[in-house]
Amino acid sequence: MQVLTTSTATQYLKFTTRSTVTTSDIILLYCEDKNTSEVITIDSVDVSSYYTQIGALFTLTENYNYTFKICTNNTSSVLQANDYTNILTSTNDTIDLTGSNATITVKHFGKIFCTNQTTYSLNDNEYRSKNTTSEFIYI
Repeated sequence: MQVLTTSTATQYLKFTTRSTVTTSDIILLYCEDKNTSEVITIDSVDVSSYYTQIGALFTLTENYNYTFKICTNNTSSVLQANDYTNILTSTNDTIDLTGSNATITVKHFGKIFCTNQTTYSLNDNEYRSKNTTSEFIYI
């Protein structure tokens, strides 16, 4: 899970991808809480030896959960953002676009949580240490 903020500046996603991501690819973003979707263009791609980092402009709402897919941008398809709602829940490597002769290849699938907290942790207050005398009985 990626953690992003409500910032309107470029934000970055880091991940290990199935295949090479380029700036001509797109991000299909689905808000699980509002049941809306949108298409986001990728502004920058930086590949290191272990992961890929992409930069894009997101318009996110705090404390909301999102699902995203990084896909090939098939410009022959004339689908609107709302048409992506159903295909975002599929985990297929290839998405068939109804009413079109095109397919979209999914390069990465992931989740985003939006928060403005600077010290946010998914495990915050989940694990607590206990004092013990560490006395063990051996048989």
